Amino acid sequence: DEIGYSNIEIFTFDLRKPLPDYALRKFDTFITDPPETVDAIRVDAIRAFVGRGIATLKGPGCAGYFGITRRESSLDKWRDIQKL
Repeated sequence: DEIGYSNIEIFTFDLRKPLPDYALRKFDTFITDPPETVDAIRVDAIRAFVGRGIATLKGPGCAGYFGITRRESSLDKWRDIQKL
């Protein structure tokens, strides 16, 4: 309501942990911005962040945003991410 929208709800989850059942298949979009450290940008960590975000989506027509930059991620890492 503060920004002119009355139908937006924001929930915060730690995507490193399993999601609560009430969050599954409930949302139109998700945003995740994982830490950009060498350890955090492992393929299994990326899969967890994105996979759990996708699990919150209602279905077709929904979208997610995965925030990661090239500052800490080489092109080889980006190639691995795209394969997911």
